[in-house]
Amino acid sequence: MNSPRSIFHQWLWEPAPLAIFVTIFLVAPILLTIALYLRIGAYSLFCLFFMLIGFGSWITYGIVGKKVRALERELATEENHPVQGLIVNGFIQSPGVILLGENEIALHPIVGDPVTVPLDEIQSFRERNYFNGSLLIFKTGFRLRVPNHKRLGFAIPKSEAGPFRLALAEKLLSGSFPHAG
Repeated sequence: MNSPRSIFHQWLWEPAPLAIFVTIFLVAPILLTIALYLRIGAYSLFCLFFMLIGFGSWITYGIVGKKVRALERELATEENHPVQGLIVNGFIQSPGVILLGENEIALHPIVGDPVTVPLDEIQSFRERNYFNGSLLIFKTGFRLRVPNHKRLGFAIPKSEAGPFRLALAEKLLSGSFPHAG
């Protein structure tokens, strides 16, 4: 469970969790239909509509995953390690790729414009497990307070949060942040 590639540290758009989710919504309705057919007859066929959830999720999250992985490959260099995550910029919440540079954090969502924030401009940050209306299980959310942005933050797997936490805390301890909170 502590492995960075553990299923608990992956996003739903990554292949392994998506396969499990889709399998449940494809297999469960078939089994339920078969089990109920003897009791209620043809009415049990309505259970097959739940398969649409599986197909819809497969298509939607499959497309999102493909875009995120393409963006991750595009941004990967020897100097940086792109991390898949969830990005909030204003009212737009989007999956994307987060890069931690020596003096900046770059947020590249698949929807919306990329944002590069110099670490010196960050006034404060908060680490959250409850992020933008969602409970983050096995993920860590960072809410950044930056003068030019009303709402800016990102969520990444807990296994990847260490370097981001360290970079932000070092700036805080070195006095680069005017105040924390």
